[in-house]
Amino acid sequence: MFNILVDMLPRDYEGYLINYQYFTGILLIECLKDREKIFEDNRNGNLEKVYTAFNILYGNGIPEFEKALEGLDWFLNCGEPHGSKSAGKEYFSFEQDSRYIYSAFRVKYNINLSTEKDLHWFEFIYLFNDLSKTAFREIVNLRSMTSKDMKGYSKEMKARIMAEKRKFALKKDNIEKLSTEEQDKVDEFYKIIGN
Repeated sequence: MFNILVDMLPRDYEGYLINYQYFTGILLIECLKDREKIFEDNRNGNLEKVYTAFNILYGNGIPEFEKALEGLDWFLNCGEPHGSKSAGKEYFSFEQDSRYIYSAFRVKYNINLSTEKDLHWFEFIYLFNDLSKTAFREIVNLRSMTSKDMKGYSKEMKARIMAEKRKFALKKDNIEKLSTEEQDKVDEFYKIIGN
């Protein structure tokens, strides 16, 4: 298990160089989601998607398939072992929320994500988990709010919250139905980042 306090940030997986930068993780997430329907929705398309992810992650040669898949999982989970599966509802999107994420990193950590290209994916996720008291986290909290959370609120307040939820809702036309395996990966990712 990786410990950021004592371990060097990894730049390889079992001897295979990896593209460790934060944007690699974002590209991998977007590739595996394939919201733009670049890959066909069949077995060949899924394999092409996985191999594209391998090409994004590995810097100098791709390991054999099983090891490459383990490395992909290891990278996306920031060196942590698999946790339990959870129901995965999306409350943010790296694509749709990019400006809010950028702003949150700028305000909270004074990190300019447009120029900071050497930030490790693991570091990014650890910092991402702590984006409290930012507009981005407020939007995520708003999206995740249920009617049960609004119990005791006035009608006017509920109406205002629902209007804000509609305003900041993720665009459904970009979100596709994921395979069970893909959804498991997304669920694992959300668990790591604290959603």
